[in-house]
Amino acid sequence: MGRTVSAIIIFIFFAAFLYGLHYGIYCLLDRQGRLCLSEIKVEGNKLLSNQAVIEASHLLPGMNIFGFNLRQVENNLKRNYLIEGAVVELFPPDKVLIKVSERAPEAVISDAAENKLICDSRGFILAKGFMPDLPVIMLDHAVPEGMTIKNVTILAILENLSGFDRKSEIGRIIVKKNEVNSIIVKILAGTVFFTGNAIPDRDLYNKILSTAAKIKARGLRIKYIDINKDSAIGYE
Repeated sequence: MGRTVSAIIIFIFFAAFLYGLHYGIYCLLDRQGRLCLSEIKVEGNKLLSNQAVIEASHLLPGMNIFGFNLRQVENNLKRNYLIEGAVVELFPPDKVLIKVSERAPEAVISDAAENKLICDSRGFILAKGFMPDLPVIMLDHAVPEGMTIKNVTILAILENLSGFDRKSEIGRIIVKKNEVNSIIVKILAGTVFFTGNAIPDRDLYNKILSTAAKIKARGLRIKYIDINKDSAIGYE
């Protein structure tokens, strides 16, 4: 019994000693300013600047590194409409690493109300404006107010574009009455490729681009092609 009590006392003593030692080191470093955030690194951003990501995190140089919650910082970052995911890592005594994954723009939607909306593959509206490297989806109706596109035809077009590595060569995708009607490619802007009601996929885009390249190489001037027909001019 006596040995057990002695062991407990010794354990308590060493536990208190270690706690006091760590607390003393913490207080010393805190007084010296060595636990203040001095460096915030950002990785994974392409659209947003480093400063924009840091501002979205609500982190500030000089904050005590134990004075903020990493999960809350991640939630702050995700409130930015361009940030889809975020991971924040702490590197004591004074560094933080922010890793973000951004929503990638897939296309510009131009509607009947003359709105131009930059969207990602899930129909999330990232911004109003125009990006020259993105295909334009032209609609004969106005897009309802909101942060996301809900039209199933447009969502299917956006999803297929996200897996197509030559989408920068697509000029316009024309949608009428909620059905894809035709496509115009950049190298042959004067030719309209009628697609019918099918949602364009990788094979159809490649077929159109191949046909356009052949027409251009032969110096032909063609205004209209039904790409669904095997006899489409310029395609074999």
